This record gives sequence, C-alpha cells and structure tokens, in this order.
Amino acid sequence: MSVIDKKKWLLFPVSVCLMAAGWSSGILSSDTGCSYKAFHYEAAEVYAKNAENTTESGDNTSAAEEIDTAEASNVETQRVPVEMVLQNPALPNGCESASLAMILTAAGFPADALTLYQTEVASEGFTFAEGRLYGPDPEEVYVGDAESAEEGWYCFEGPILQAGDDWIAKNGGGARMEQISGLAEEELDTYLTNGIPAAVWVTLYYGRPVYSETFSWTLSDGSTYIPYTNLHCVVITGEENGEYQIADPLSGWQTVDKEIFWNSFDAVGCRAVIVNTGEI
Repeated sequence: MSVIDKKKWLLFPVSVCLMAAGWSSGILSSDTGCSYKAFHYEAAEVYAKNAENTTESGDNTSAAEEIDTAEASNVETQRVPVEMVLQNPALPNGCESASLAMILTAAGFPADALTLYQTEVASEGFTFAEGRLYGPDPEEVYVGDAESAEEGWYCFEGPILQAGDDWIAKNGGGARMEQISGLAEEELDTYLTNGIPAAVWVTLYYGRPVYSETFSWTLSDGSTYIPYTNLHCVVITGEENGEYQIADPLSGWQTVDKEIFWNSFDAVGCRAVIVNTGEI
C-alpha cells in the first residue's frame, strides 16, 4: 500500500473539532449502559447557530444564553480546580490531548498537550490500495495528525487511556487512567462531588450528532467506517444548580445546562475517562 495524501480524499478539509469526528456503525448501542433520553436539542441548536462565527483559533465568546462562557476567575472557585488548556494553535484537531492534559495536571501529573500528543498518543494515517481508502480504528489510535488543521481526525478512549497511563508511569506513578464510559448522571455527579474531573466526548456545541455523507474509509477487518462531523472532547469540572462547569479546549470555560449536556453525551455513547489516584 502507498501512503495517501489525505488532502486528495478529504472533501471538507477543516478542523476535526469543528467538522470531522465519528464512529463506525453500531457504536451507539445499549452496550454503553446509557439511558438515551429523548433528545431536546432546540437550545443546543440555538447555541450552535450563534457559535457559527467561532474561529478555529478558539474564540471564547458566544451569544447563547443556554450555554454561557464563564470568566476564568469565576470558574477557579468551582469544586474541581482545573487549569484550562486550549488546543489551538498547536493542536487544531487535538481536543482529546488537550483534555487529557487537563485531567492529568489536576491529578498531580503536569502535562503539556502538545508533548502528550507527540510522545504518548499513538496515531496512524491513511493508505490507498486497489481503489480503496484504508484507515485505522479510532478506538485504537488517533486517526491522522492532530497538529494539522486539514489532516487530523480524532480518537476515542483507548488511545487516551494508554497515553495517560504511559505519562503517569514516566512521572512517578501512583495513579492510573480509568474508563468510566456508560455511567449514569448520578455517577458522574459523584465523581465531581469527590473532586475528580472527567474528560468526556460530546458533540460540538451540544447539537445533534451528524454522520458524514461524503467521506468514509475501510478498517483492517474490511468494514466501512463512517465518521460523523461534530464530535468533541471536553473536561467536566463541576456541577451546580442544574448546570455543569466545563473546560472546553476549543472555546474556553463554559456553563452548560445538564439536560443539554446529557442529550449530547448520551448521543455519542457516554464516553468518559478519569485519572484514578486511589481516592475514589
């Protein structure tokens, strides 16, 4: 197989955290243990519409009332102290690495998002053979190059868990990454009450999940992988008065209505990871 230039095959080459992220058929299933509430996306869609002018460099403002951008000075008083890490400009498609850096640092393992991505996160590009585009499984590696605005895609929990464990081992040990995907609302709130932030996968601007209609690739097992266009990874840091405090590596600090958050979080499989320091 010859390595293919993704620019020749990606019909909409823009930031993955703005456009391209996804799962293969069957990812959204009862196996996650999520409740899959009835979706009420009207408020989130208002936010998404108002956020259309958000730049790829991470504009921290929004006109939405439903999802507010918080001042950093206010967020610092929240239950879980988390230092904001923005993905841009170094990692235009690296929301997962930026989110991992935030939860590692909060757990006592200071990390730089770019260093994490370059040294710990496994990644793989595309190949082309016999008229087919072949690509990796984002459950196993980061797809593409997160440092590129045009050639980066995404990964799910697996590569982030491994990257986090490797970083912890290189920095004294004493903790481990833990996958908590499929948890219920009460369980997530308990982690926050106990001072444990979580990196979670949601949809961009908390809107409806959307599959790509123009791009797909073949996995090693011969199945077709169809990405969807609005996956994002953020860190949830606290809960108060029916709202979550969220550190968004693309947009900055946010306060998000819990129902809006859970509609989005449920829709992409309730995927989440934490750093377990033994205090759970």
